Amino acid sequence: MHMGVSNAFPGGGVEPKVFKALLTMDPYVLVGDGTGDVRGIQQWMNERYVRRREFFIIPCGGQYSREVARALMLAIQYEIGMSDDQANGVFGPGTQQGLREHPLSVGSEGNWVLLFSAAMIFKQRSGVFFSSVFGSGLEAAVEAFQRFTRLSVNGRADFPTWASLLVSTGDPTRKGTACDCVTEITPDRARALRDEGYLYVGRYLTNVPGTTLDRNIKPGELETIADAGLSVYPIYQTYGGAASYFSEEQGVADALAAIDAYNHSVRAGIITGTPMDPASDADLWATWQQLNQDNVYCVSTVPHVHFHHAELIGAPRPSLDISEQGVLDLPTRYQGELDHPDAQEGGRRRLGLCRILEQYNAFMRNL
Repeated sequence: MHMGVSNAFPGGGVEPKVFKALLTMDPYVLVGDGTGDVRGIQQWMNERYVRRREFFIIPCGGQYSREVARALMLAIQYEIGMSDDQANGVFGPGTQQGLREHPLSVGSEGNWVLLFSAAMIFKQRSGVFFSSVFGSGLEAAVEAFQRFTRLSVNGRADFPTWASLLVSTGDPTRKGTACDCVTEITPDRARALRDEGYLYVGRYLTNVPGTTLDRNIKPGELETIADAGLSVYPIYQTYGGAASYFSEEQGVADALAAIDAYNHSVRAGIITGTPMDPASDADLWATWQQLNQDNVYCVSTVPHVHFHHAELIGAPRPSLDISEQGVLDLPTRYQGELDHPDAQEGGRRRLGLCRILEQYNAFMRNL
């Protein structure tokens, strides 16, 4: 009953899929921040699709998860008419074409409306009920979602709306207004981007150590971008990414550095707050989670690290009138000890970045 499969599997026997579900740690009662609406959808999907070969009993704890997202994709593929050999839970060409062939609007009824309202509920859209009838309330919620995702507002479950609900990329054919640029924005490139409808360009503040790709923003490039009527958003990335980086030791080191910097800024009165305990596993874990998941927190921690390092090496606090040697010492200490050759090389490389940032700030101050 809790799994929602009592009608699909009547009788007292234990079906293989039920037994498999019992061997997992998946919940089948409401847990944590789970909701009754989500749980009802989970039970409904189990009931309707559990006899399909690739559909296994999903959790019914009322929480949306990756497993539930895949189950929804499988359900859509089954309703499209895919066989068990075709349905794979992937948002591929066949699934996309099937969604294009099943638009919904006010007055639509049936399983497609149930699946669409389920997708809206999974995305925590307010005012949506799990229903087989597409009514005016669902239409209003769809319009709000379309405004939020910058889609054409029509209140219908068209393909772009389905795509934005199902995958993070949304409609892969949708034309955007922002782009991430790894090469210099020249005047010709800026004009070409603007002519194609782009309004925002992302440019990197530094190159990734150990790589040969020269992608950092160049002197004068901000003026070129502004002259073309474009806006820029800076991108800070110092590591290209590999699974080997994410070790327990690296996580502890990153968290300790962030905690030390934060505590120094609190003690110095730069920010308000309560100092954290670097010996506390809870504080270390919470800080590492923020560093790993919150880009704003991660970037905003860097100046506190510099403030802390300035105190450690007896340098003045970073300011607009700091000497160039003082500017050099801070990124050097950021890389390691001042007398370490690798740290010195890292500091010299980042001195150019500091100059670029000052040009950026001066430009923003209209100096």
